[in-house]
This record gives sequence, structure tokens and C-alpha cells, in this order.
Amino acid sequence: SGVCRRLFSVPILLFFVGVGLLWNPSSLHAATLVVDSGGGGDHLTIQAAVNASAAGDTIQINAGTYNESVNLSTGPGSLSFVGIGLPTITGVDSFSNAAPITADFTFDGLIISGSSDGILLTDVTGTIQVLNCAFSAGDNDHLEIIVNTGVNTTALVSGNIFNDTGSNEHGV
Repeated sequence: SGVCRRLFSVPILLFFVGVGLLWNPSSLHAATLVVDSGGGGDHLTIQAAVNASAAGDTIQINAGTYNESVNLSTGPGSLSFVGIGLPTITGVDSFSNAAPITADFTFDGLIISGSSDGILLTDVTGTIQVLNCAFSAGDNDHLEIIVNTGVNTTALVSGNIFNDTGSNEHGV
């Protein structure tokens, strides 16, 4: 009976050791998805990268002009958008959400130009950071960062530049 118990426990022990060797905790780290309008990245559009991302990923946006209105509601939740080479995003609402979400968002190193509302986030619970971005608006455009949320939301806006030639609303 003791021999039978030892023989049975050895395969179980080997199974768990094998699982431990195959499990790679580095696979749990967030990924960086590269957006390049010239085709040198993982995606051609920011929206495609959002749709393909997982929570916690960074979306690196390479230099270029992206005429998009990025809907953050279609994504997984928490994302960071990092511009390399000052990419320009133009769209009706460059970044917005169509449904309430719980997520953290970071926007860093982007030029948001000529959009109706630059960053329009409503009903978001989480942390929203807008860092080192440049906002420029034309004659009938709004120049805004709008964060309309409930409780438990933190917004950090730092190092941004606002340049307006229009007559509509502008500000944070």
C-alpha cells in the first residue's frame, strides 16, 4: 500500500513540475502595438490597434497623420497611447467613448488637430492622463479635453500646449 501511494504521487508531482516549467509569467506582461500609417507597424489605424489590444497594452503611434475618430468603448479597457515623432490625429472626436467604461487611459506625445472635441471621455471610472500633447483648432473647431465622470476618477493634465485660431469653446 505504501509503494502504491508513492508510485501514484510521483506522476502527479512530475505533472505539476512540468506545468511550472511551461508556465511563463513574462507572457502576462502588456504588449506594445505599433500603429504606422506607412505600413511599418502592426496596424495602419489607431482604431484597429484599439480593437486588437488587451487591457494594459501600449499603443505606440508613429509619426504621420491619422484622420480618425477613435472609439475607446470598443477596446479592452485600460490603454496607453504614446506618440513617437509627434503623430497628428484629426477626427470629429479624436478620442471618445460611446458607453460607460471602467479603465485607465494615458495620452502622451500626440498632436490633436482640427477635431470637434479633442479628447471627449464621459462616464469613465479610472485614471485619465493627458501629457505632453499639443491641441490646435481651426475656425469652427473646439479645442478641448473633456472628462465628464462620476466618482473615483482622477484626471492629470500636464505639459500640454493649446493653440487656437477659432472662436468656439476651448480648454480643459
